[in-house]
Amino acid sequence: MIEPATPEEILAVNRSLLGVERVISRIPKAWPKGVVCIDCGVTNPIPFGRVGSRPLCYRCKVQRIAEQHSLIGEHQPPRVPTDPNDHKVLDETQRIMRLVIVPGVRPEVAANVSAWVALQLAGLGTLRAVA
Repeated sequence: MIEPATPEEILAVNRSLLGVERVISRIPKAWPKGVVCIDCGVTNPIPFGRVGSRPLCYRCKVQRIAEQHSLIGEHQPPRVPTDPNDHKVLDETQRIMRLVIVPGVRPEVAANVSAWVALQLAGLGTLRAVA
């Protein structure tokens, strides 16, 4: 049986909506619409970071194919190998989720909200080189 959402869970969902909206609203201030990585063609603006002289995704900046992403944050184990651009999206998801989750939110609700946030951020553009 599915339990009804608690007030804390409704608050978590509302906060996640606001967190994603904040990210989406600050992107045009940093990068123009349609910007692409000049080296690989990635279009998701999250891995571009702050405005620089040229749009370059994080993977192209660091020249690595993988990084160790902490599943619980703050560089704590367990860690999993992750594409550098994906790592930026996951880090942003964790940043939002730290503001979203409050006591009283069931783990399954927190997992679903986190997955939704990550999908919204990843859906802002491509994260891998265009073939």
